[in-house]
Amino acid sequence: MDTFVAWARAHELKLRGHTMIWGEALPTWFGGLDRAAAVRAVENHIADIGRHLAGRIHSWDVVNEAIKPNDGRPDRLRRTELVEKIGPEFLDIAFRAARAADPKAKLVYNDFDFELDVPEQRDKRRTLLDLLDGFRKRGTPIDAVGLQSHLSLEDMPRFNEKAYGDFLREVAARGVEIMITELDVIDRAAPGGIAKRDAAVAATYKRFLDVALAEKPVKTVVVWGLCDRNSWIDWMNPRTKRADGLHPRPLLFDEEYRPKPVYTTVAEVLAGAPRR
Repeated sequence: MDTFVAWARAHELKLRGHTMIWGEALPTWFGGLDRAAAVRAVENHIADIGRHLAGRIHSWDVVNEAIKPNDGRPDRLRRTELVEKIGPEFLDIAFRAARAADPKAKLVYNDFDFELDVPEQRDKRRTLLDLLDGFRKRGTPIDAVGLQSHLSLEDMPRFNEKAYGDFLREVAARGVEIMITELDVIDRAAPGGIAKRDAAVAATYKRFLDVALAEKPVKTVVVWGLCDRNSWIDWMNPRTKRADGLHPRPLLFDEEYRPKPVYTTVAEVLAGAPRR
């Protein structure tokens, strides 16, 4: 961590922390704890890293991917050892510990699958809004929501600009900033030719960002990787792999760090967005 922080500061870059708590990244010993020990483990972990980097982090993804309306829990949270051991209160515990550890960092709840106008994602949007309402009612500190935005060419016909804009305004009405935190485009459905594929990816970035950046509470955009060589898409999930075996081209730079058409597209969209 210290190496990354020093590099970012030397290059005058803001640094985000991802992530303090994630149900899929728990140590094996966590499963053997009782509730009181699990609470202490969460609090101590957040205190240790938060205090160590205090004043040097722009924002923390305090909790990552905690909601899943169809996972069978009445509180609509994702089934993980965090919620099974501690209960839904683990979210409040984490955010309060993060605020105490670093009062200056922006505290973010980060999650995925909010872009499409389909029943399961509409349900997840509602769950997120309810989560924010609960935080506000209980006085739990939160500054921003992170919307991961892993877009897919084959899913974009189900992207409804008006519905997504309405959702962003509903989030902002809860008094929080909005961050696009993991933006990329899965090009599995694009043609194999590079020129046509790059054009389709660039058009998808533009279509999405035109909607997102029209809303002034959207103040941060982070792409999920610097160049195509480093993308998670080719190795993380078989659902994202192309049938022709070609490597994906989801980001602003190609595998040799050369800017692609989408680089220019994103720059133009940012330049044309309403000033914050």
